[in-house]
Amino acid sequence: ILFWDEPEAGLNPKYIVLVGKFLQTLAKAGCQIFVATHDYLLSQRLSLAAEYRDLDPETPLMRFFSLYKSLEGTKIESADTLPEIVHNSILDEYAEYYQFQEELFYKSIKVQG
Repeated sequence: ILFWDEPEAGLNPKYIVLVGKFLQTLAKAGCQIFVATHDYLLSQRLSLAAEYRDLDPETPLMRFFSLYKSLEGTKIESADTLPEIVHNSILDEYAEYYQFQEELFYKSIKVQG
């Protein structure tokens, strides 16, 4: 059993692919793995492997979890892939960042025009 908290911490983003492959290799060898991450690239890399598992049947089965606050307290949501997770704070934050970037771009066009 491997518990790995934030494997991407301090890691150059170009090595996220290697971490994802390494985790899958360990899982194929029979290791049960629990990964806690806030990293978009790692979570998406693992989710894509799960989503397109039919292209590589040796891809290990995965389960994704999200912990979030509600009026009733902390809740846990789980699914076989990330797109099935409704409360995905990583994706939500990237969407907000993209929207902010887009707003700046359109404001700059108005200033220049």
